[in-house]
Amino acid sequence: MPTLKILCTRKATHPQPPLSISHIGGVNSNKRPWTLTVEDAIRTLELKQYSYCVMLDGRRTEVYVAQTPSGEKYLKCGADFRDGDTLASLPDCP
Repeated sequence: MPTLKILCTRKATHPQPPLSISHIGGVNSNKRPWTLTVEDAIRTLELKQYSYCVMLDGRRTEVYVAQTPSGEKYLKCGADFRDGDTLASLPDCP
């Protein structure tokens, strides 16, 4: 399964911070920029079509699907257990 590195996000106003990310993006192996909605990224993760990662302090950390207590799905970074909201701290996608 191919892995895409997330380099940026787009954020929307949402009362629950984990749900404020609307898009993720990066650059593929052909040096072309890509952007996906979080819903599309969740779908491709669940279908095992793609995996996603973030580089944090030179180390790769996986991104996975999480759920709020009310059942809404969102993307979460493996490093968030110790470092906070890694995806939200990424720069804005163009």
